[in-house]
Amino acid sequence: MFTDVGRYFEEIDYVINYAVYKYLRSSGWVFQRSSLGRLPKKYRNIGQGVFESGECLSKKQRASSGIPLSSDIYKLRLREEKEEQKSKSNKNKKAAAQG
Repeated sequence: MFTDVGRYFEEIDYVINYAVYKYLRSSGWVFQRSSLGRLPKKYRNIGQGVFESGECLSKKQRASSGIPLSSDIYKLRLREEKEEQKSKSNKNKKAAAQG
């Protein structure tokens, strides 16, 4: 069964941005305003307690954090699968040519 995971990338990334922010904030990190973003209202139900303000890492801060976006991970995985299929196809062609 196939699920259109692409439609969830935005939500997944906001949840990750929020979770990383929440963890770092609780660990004593101090953020500049330029490093912060805001959760859209439709995703704010993930925040509880002190973090109900909807603050999270900004897209720019997330990009410099080294944590890839969901869409980037998905694209990389698709590329790897295509390369694996191509490699298997080439091996099958070589085996057929030899046999």
